[in-house]
Amino acid sequence: MVTDLIHLNQFQFNFYAGLNLFEWKYFTYLLLGVFLAVYIMILIYFEILTLTSHPWLNRIIVLILMFLNGFGIYIGRFLRLHSVYFFNEPLHVLNHILESLTLKTAMFVCFMVVMQAAILLFGKGVRLNK
Repeated sequence: MVTDLIHLNQFQFNFYAGLNLFEWKYFTYLLLGVFLAVYIMILIYFEILTLTSHPWLNRIIVLILMFLNGFGIYIGRFLRLHSVYFFNEPLHVLNHILESLTLKTAMFVCFMVVMQAAILLFGKGVRLNK
């Protein structure tokens, strides 16, 4: 959902032309969707952090999921692959993914992991202040 913010560039947001409620309405919808997705992600990660009685294992599971999420975002955003293709053409999908593995791919995935980790840490900080 966070990468969907890229679609904001379709709006002019010409403040000198006056208030365009049409643009602001869809801007609000887009951000509400992102906020909901981020909130749910935080809740899921907090649940996983208490999954087992071993805190180190819980953290490793969350970290693995963050990398998988980042890679999934890359696959969906840049390779334009959907999950149904894994069932219809699994070898083609696997080949396409393997061909796309570059340093840029790894950097993008790491950026997504850092973003998720920061959001989780912010959420944890808010939770600790209660």
